[in-house]
Amino acid sequence: MKNQDIVSLEGMLFYAYHGVFEEERTIGNHYVVDVSIHTSFQQAVDADDLKGTIDYGEVYEVVKQIMDVPTQLLETLAGRMVQQIFNHFASAQAITVSVAKKHPPIGGLADQSRITMHRERV
Repeated sequence: MKNQDIVSLEGMLFYAYHGVFEEERTIGNHYVVDVSIHTSFQQAVDADDLKGTIDYGEVYEVVKQIMDVPTQLLETLAGRMVQQIFNHFASAQAITVSVAKKHPPIGGLADQSRITMHRERV
């Protein structure tokens, strides 16, 4: 990885219909998504122009579109987010996505379950 500049969008909150169990896909649940994207800020620093960095408003829109499609696994959601962010931003060098499901159905109490995926552009 050439640069260590990072754009992060943390604590995105969604109510969505994901899960292995049909009840989860019917009732829905709260989800929290965090995204960090390694890139270079040099063009943004030099030109003071949004085109030289990652527009986190666009990142949010990519994540929202993926969260709107019911999916069984958090891993699938994260994988789709990583792929779409790479597709959308040529300057993204690496991406880390965490997806958390609030109060998962595990037969006991837990604040949330979370998966984290990190991928580097090949």
